Amino acid sequence: MTPQEQLRTRPTFETAQDGYLRMLTDMRTALSAQVATLAWSDDAPSREDTALCREPFTKVQGATSAIYTSGDATGAVPDADWPQALSAVAEIAKDHGFTRVVTVVDKPGKHVVSIYDDYAAEVMFGTEVNTGLGVFGACFIAEAATSGP
Repeated sequence: MTPQEQLRTRPTFETAQDGYLRMLTDMRTALSAQVATLAWSDDAPSREDTALCREPFTKVQGATSAIYTSGDATGAVPDADWPQALSAVAEIAKDHGFTRVVTVVDKPGKHVVSIYDDYAAEVMFGTEVNTGLGVFGACFIAEAATSGP
C-alpha cells in the first residue's frame, strides 16, 4: 500500500482534530474534578500549530499533522492524586484509541507519561510545578485533498 493509500484509510485531518479536541476537553474536565486547584490558562483546548508529516508521508499532497494543547494548568497534581489523575487521563485516552502508556518520569513531585495510538499520535501528560496536557497528532489528509486521485 502506498503512503497515500494508507492515509486514505484513516479519518480526515478535520475528523481527527475534532476527536483530539474532544478528548482533551474530557481530560481537562476529569482532571479539574480531581484536582480543584488546577487553573487552566485557556478557555478550551485548541490547535497550537501544524507540522509536516514524518516519513513515509512527507510527499503526500494534503497530508499534515498538528499539535494540540489543553491550555496548560497552573498548579501541580499532588503526588497523592497522581495515580487517580493518570488513570482518568489514560481511560479517556483509551476511549480514543490511545492504548500504549509509557512512563517517562515518575518520581516525587514530577510525573510525565506519553500515551500512543496506532497512528503514532502521542498524548503528553505531566506535572511538576505546573501541569501540561497535549497531543502531538498523527498524519492525516485534509478533507479537501481526499477527492483527488
